[in-house]
Amino acid sequence: MSMFDVRGSASFCLCLLTAACTNAVTAEQQGYAPPLSMNGQRQIAVQEDASKAERLSTGLSDDLYPVVNADGTLLLYQSETYEDVEGARRLVGQMLLGIDPKKKGAGVAFTDKARLANQPSFLPNGASFVFVTNALGPLALVKAETITPNAAMKVIVSSDMAPEAGEPAVSPDGARVAFSMKGKDGGRVVAVINIEGTKLRVLGEGRGPTWNYAGLELVFVRTDKNGYNHLHAAAVDRFSEARQLTSGELDCDRPSFSPDGKQLVFASNRGWKEAQKKRSEYLQLVSADADGRALNQVTTGQRRSGTPFWARDGFIYFTSDREGSLDVYRMRAP
Repeated sequence: MSMFDVRGSASFCLCLLTAACTNAVTAEQQGYAPPLSMNGQRQIAVQEDASKAERLSTGLSDDLYPVVNADGTLLLYQSETYEDVEGARRLVGQMLLGIDPKKKGAGVAFTDKARLANQPSFLPNGASFVFVTNALGPLALVKAETITPNAAMKVIVSSDMAPEAGEPAVSPDGARVAFSMKGKDGGRVVAVINIEGTKLRVLGEGRGPTWNYAGLELVFVRTDKNGYNHLHAAAVDRFSEARQLTSGELDCDRPSFSPDGKQLVFASNRGWKEAQKKRSEYLQLVSADADGRALNQVTTGQRRSGTPFWARDGFIYFTSDREGSLDVYRMRAP
């Protein structure tokens, strides 16, 4: 079997709210989604001005999971290419590309196109980043030594210790990485490990973790008893005491904190019935207070938007299919 005989992230991340690991999570594992009631709070719809969404990547590839370094000079994102095989899409390439978001232009390859690479996360000092790749063997969570193309890399945790690791998020102090992995029962669990690869801790059920501003808590996604994906928050040392931030017949995914830690942006299919869409076909960006309240619609329309990242430069970077293929866009944060 070719190393590319796997399901690409872009083939389902937007339509199923997965945004989960290294092509390892199936649609069936994710649970789908519908309309609203987040903690009983009043919902505020804000009409998006489509002209304010700036397209940063172009081409036939599917581009997603954008992240920006602290000084706003480097945008990294995952780029996937496919071919049609007997009427089905087959992943033939997955790599990390980088551009200066101020200058735009064609993306520069940061990883070998002959290997899989996905889901980057910068260290806070901007001197390095972590991502998932099979460049050193089986898929593993690795750290690039520099932010230069084809930089040397070091394994943080391998697949024998953390099967199907994905969705890495570096802590604000740069000392730890939170990520999701395949648990013993086959579901996704959240884990934390030191950046140097020591002290792996499996915390519990969930995926898509992100650190709060102080690095004291994780916000992550967990599927409720009704099959809906909702945001939860918990301290690393008290993960069993996780509190649910969102609720209702809808899904939420890929949370990202604002630089001041007071707000979150995430993908959600709230309002899919009003849009007369199937639950799995509707996806927009929503912002909220850090506790999951005071919701605001960030994007609107018939096209899907997901995998948001709230950068320090005042923009929210995200993926959308508003021009057909999945490309990276940015718009001013609300």
